[in-house]
Amino acid sequence: MRSFEGDQDRFTLVLGHDTYQSDSMEMGTSLLSADDIAGLRARRILLNEGAVVPPGRSSQGRPDDSMVEVLVRGMQSSLSVEASPLPQLFHAVGVADQRYFLAAAKLTAVLWLKLSGTVAHVLELEMKLKRTNSLEVHFRGARGRVYSNREPDIIEVDGVCRLE
Repeated sequence: MRSFEGDQDRFTLVLGHDTYQSDSMEMGTSLLSADDIAGLRARRILLNEGAVVPPGRSSQGRPDDSMVEVLVRGMQSSLSVEASPLPQLFHAVGVADQRYFLAAAKLTAVLWLKLSGTVAHVLELEMKLKRTNSLEVHFRGARGRVYSNREPDIIEVDGVCRLE
């Protein structure tokens, strides 16, 4: 929806849950739960990380990297996450107008986190430009509720996304 307030043009974007996608149908592996994989997907979206095994996890007995990669990208989501959209967005608009880039980056990140099925609710999202080519990110988001007797997992991401 588009509206005008004073001399500003404002847009309201409403996101709905895709009924085809079901959070309860997400797959895990013997060493990585569906929530672990969603955490990797969040790190890819926000920090442009490509690693398929979380820090601190042993590489012994881990599932095949190609299978984990398919799960991180998202099998039944509206959006396949191959890389972060933030570096490309920065090169398109960020160099010329950093305030606009930060606003667009937050909106893009929320959209990708929701469309990819990574989180159901964004609880916190802070982004700050550091130097000319780095974005400092702090994020907390809640996964969708799967069981009535268990609170949804919270995904937390803190780090730096290189915008080069």
